[in-house]
Amino acid sequence: MNGAGESASDGALTRVWDLQSRWSQAAGNLKESLFRARKGALWLTVAAAILATSGVQIAELSPLWGRILAAASALSVALVTAVQRATSRKRVQDWTRARSVSEGLKAEVFRFMAGVAPYRGEDRVAVFTRNADRILGDADDLTRFTIGIRPVQRPLPNVSDVSSYIAERVREQIDTYYRPQSEAMKHRADRYRVVINVLAVVALLLGSAATVTGWQQFAAWAPVVTTVIAAVAAQGAANRYDALALEYARTYEQLERLLLERPSDASPDRQQADDRFVAAAEAVISVQNESWMARNVAAVDGEEGDGRPQH
Repeated sequence: MNGAGESASDGALTRVWDLQSRWSQAAGNLKESLFRARKGALWLTVAAAILATSGVQIAELSPLWGRILAAASALSVALVTAVQRATSRKRVQDWTRARSVSEGLKAEVFRFMAGVAPYRGEDRVAVFTRNADRILGDADDLTRFTIGIRPVQRPLPNVSDVSSYIAERVREQIDTYYRPQSEAMKHRADRYRVVINVLAVVALLLGSAATVTGWQQFAAWAPVVTTVIAAVAAQGAANRYDALALEYARTYEQLERLLLERPSDASPDRQQADDRFVAAAEAVISVQNESWMARNVAAVDGEEGDGRPQH
């Protein structure tokens, strides 16, 4: 490639790599906002239940404090409704689409640097630019989320062929993302189950205490704990930790299988084999991203459809 061609290639790569950074940060900001709203809704739901029950019991000793706690409970319920607007289907779609743009741009950068189809011809820079612009055009309505975000200064991936692509893309995804994320999601799902089981025991003990002692104040707290259990379970379902653990595990297993099945470098149709391998690897990653997007949106639809609080 001549000097002008190399300059055009470097310029196109730098532009798209910087755009990828901006969209990655935008997706991160949207995710943080969404998860913060979910946590806020969870704690407000718990507070509303505790304050309502406390208000009823304290009213017998202090009517004033009973009314104050009842008002605080009502305020918490109202705030839950307000906070839930930040966890709507549209907000989840914005987050998942922004991440999709980021991942799509990253995939094109790696394909281009690996030198596989469709980036083998003399017009590879023009094709690369068109593909990147198409990805950006599909999410033009989300560009507002990237305003004011500066790209993180980082080197381009150290990729020049399929061998380096395997090291920098496939192996990196397996070893530093999908495998550890699968384990992390499983641990988080387990923690939610432990919390729910502990709360279920507490509810059982409160009911038993009310039966044994006849003190109905114990019984009044059992529904509170049940409400907390439902809120925590809804939070865990919305975050989809179990499903994510399985998705990530399947993805790194599929990538490892592709590596094992890859033809040797001595294969007579080396170029075609490389094209097929990279296309297959990117397809595995893309399918995981699409599944991740669909499940997140479906989780919100489920919450809206059955009337449970959105967290």
